[in-house]
Amino acid sequence: MANRSHGWSPLPEDGAWHRSDWFREVASECGPPELVERAVEQLLPIFTPEWAKESPNGHQKIHPFAWLYRHRLGIAEIIALGRALEILGSPTELTRDLAHADRFASRAAEAWTAALFKGFGSRIEFIDETQVGKKCPEFIAHFPTGGVSVEHKGLNHGEDDERHTRLGLSYFMGAQEICTSEQNRDLPPSACEAFCSKGELESIALREDHDRGLEYAHERGRALALEVVDFLRINSMPGHYQIRPGLDLEVFNDSSNRSGLQLQTAFSSPSPKKIARRLTRSSLKHAAAKFQEWGLPGIIVVERRNQEHLDIEVMKILERDVARGQPWTKDVAAIFVCNKTYRHDNPTKSSIPRSIAFLSGPRSSELPLEIKVFGEPHQACGHAHFTFDILK
Repeated sequence: MANRSHGWSPLPEDGAWHRSDWFREVASECGPPELVERAVEQLLPIFTPEWAKESPNGHQKIHPFAWLYRHRLGIAEIIALGRALEILGSPTELTRDLAHADRFASRAAEAWTAALFKGFGSRIEFIDETQVGKKCPEFIAHFPTGGVSVEHKGLNHGEDDERHTRLGLSYFMGAQEICTSEQNRDLPPSACEAFCSKGELESIALREDHDRGLEYAHERGRALALEVVDFLRINSMPGHYQIRPGLDLEVFNDSSNRSGLQLQTAFSSPSPKKIARRLTRSSLKHAAAKFQEWGLPGIIVVERRNQEHLDIEVMKILERDVARGQPWTKDVAAIFVCNKTYRHDNPTKSSIPRSIAFLSGPRSSELPLEIKVFGEPHQACGHAHFTFDILK
């Protein structure tokens, strides 16, 4: 990773992110070589080596692509983005914005969502809100039996939660910097889980001013990893260890098909009820308002950012709003609630498959037949579920 004189960057100094040993190692776990190669081909015209060398750095300015590049699940997300662009034919409506840090997340989510509907057999029509002069959905999915308006919504954290997320990510990146350094590649195969409480993150934020907070969190993450590395140098026999409360280490034997130290950090999130309230009161209402202008039945694809699972509480509140005929639901045909799926056979790809729960809305009878087949409810919970893995 680059340590440039004008700031720290996760990307290689020569900008050739796609040729680094780190990228090649992790990418080989994400899918067949030819799939990965095609995905990279879609990304290189956007994230060129020249762009990577000149990309802003320093903890508050780093492009989301660079943040993703820094950890294993992130590289899987990068390859998934390339795969989505391949499926869609790299439309300029998406590619022209991805290099901009403040537009990357929304465009990447839009690409994944459009690829999902392309997989259903639709033709995707992207809409430029600046051109049409009115509120509009992200795209229209045209099927032989009808069309639907589609809007993706990632649940916003809110100002306080977003701040803690950024601190948590910086904490994680600091830890990973130690774990993946050249001098620590000979560590025995092991995994460590460290829980960073919201209170600890709060103390980090309060101890330093806003400009310094992320850098301080990064330093704390490095200190955590050094503590684990020092312990592992002395205690390398296979087994479970508790270094201290909240810091557990598992050392595997040589036949585990693992290499080196893999360290994961976790930090607390808002309660499920708080998530659900914020979701229904802001994001979904805003999305549904865009359907009114177009007349087509609308589908909202909602995903909780940086959270593995949307709690059942979210589903209950969404169901309740639909059942009560809340005004914001009147143009909604369905809500797809996406959860990340953990893969025991390939943890690197754990963030890629999405388990999608299907909630019917008031206009569900107008859904194209091609989508209705996915909406058959399961007897166990009353909802339809299906999985979309873009790297398959």
